[in-house]
Amino acid sequence: MLKKLVKKIVMGHKADCESYLAFLKRGGATVGDNVRIFTPSQTHIDDQALHLLHIGSNVVITGPVTILTHDYSSFVCMRRYPERERAVAAMRSVTIGDNVFVGWGATILPGTTIGENTIIGAGAVVSGNIEADSVYAGNPARKIMTLEDFYQRRIARQEGEARNIYKSYLDSFGKEPTAECFYGYESLWARSRYSHCRYDSYSDFCDSIKEQIMEEKNK
Repeated sequence: MLKKLVKKIVMGHKADCESYLAFLKRGGATVGDNVRIFTPSQTHIDDQALHLLHIGSNVVITGPVTILTHDYSSFVCMRRYPERERAVAAMRSVTIGDNVFVGWGATILPGTTIGENTIIGAGAVVSGNIEADSVYAGNPARKIMTLEDFYQRRIARQEGEARNIYKSYLDSFGKEPTAECFYGYESLWARSRYSHCRYDSYSDFCDSIKEQIMEEKNK
């Protein structure tokens, strides 16, 4: 309790996800339900005009993410062309749809609209209209695949990755990992929750890896 209080005093509204979201809402931002900011202290959300920020529900913002609603770089033009006496500042809305994942180190620029059910890759620099049901990555961010393509690729890699996790854990600790070490891989064996399981149980999954290890040793 004391540790949390000290953190709150030192870091203010960036002490935790709930405090940061409350700060954004007080400033005029629209924020949906079940929004998570994993590293508030490393996340920078432009607070000059929070009423221009709209975040949907079930959005995950990792860190350190930057979201901007203004761009004052155009003041260079004012200094270069003082005789024209015209301000050219830019302030534009940012809208993040429902069920969006914003990867580590991504930057979302003013005027961006991200469609629902979309993944933004780590380090991406995002601007303009981002299609729904898509995966974007790069600088500048480009669509690299549909969400369905991404999902099918993840399914294809699940078992191989799970086997590698098992073997790495065994090599490091000299014992079999528990099912808790496989968060996100439960669909391989949890028949009570998933209808298309490769194995009848976690124990069956482990037995198959033990057999594979024995076969490799006997070669």
